[in-house]
Amino acid sequence: MNIEVSSSKQNNISIEPGHDGVKEITCLSLSRDNRHIAVAYKAEKVPLVQILEIEPKSKDNKDEKKNFKHVKYLVSSDVKCEEFKVIAFSSLQDKWIFTVGSDKTILLWTWDKQKILAMYSLDSAYSPIKEMRFNPQDQ
Repeated sequence: MNIEVSSSKQNNISIEPGHDGVKEITCLSLSRDNRHIAVAYKAEKVPLVQILEIEPKSKDNKDEKKNFKHVKYLVSSDVKCEEFKVIAFSSLQDKWIFTVGSDKTILLWTWDKQKILAMYSLDSAYSPIKEMRFNPQDQ
């Protein structure tokens, strides 16, 4: 399985998971500095997130595709959902990522340490979350 993404600037990227048991990509997010991509996967046991560093295109590389370097996997036995529906990098702290699971559980991860910092479960009466953003003004 892989995914190809094209932008209006014709920068094509190809992502291939390097983890066993991956079934499909459920969502992805680009960091605000455009140096990292977080890719959420539905897997056999628990969902996982792969952090990839976008490597600068070398002069020798005539192909339009960008290269990626695997940085970390985020996976935890505390996660009880089947898949992550939303993923977002923090605008406040480059090493923080929010995920929202199919069970409406919001997780705050510190991806450099591969740890969950906070977990909050929404009541099932809430509508599904389709998007998440950080507010740097704390309003």
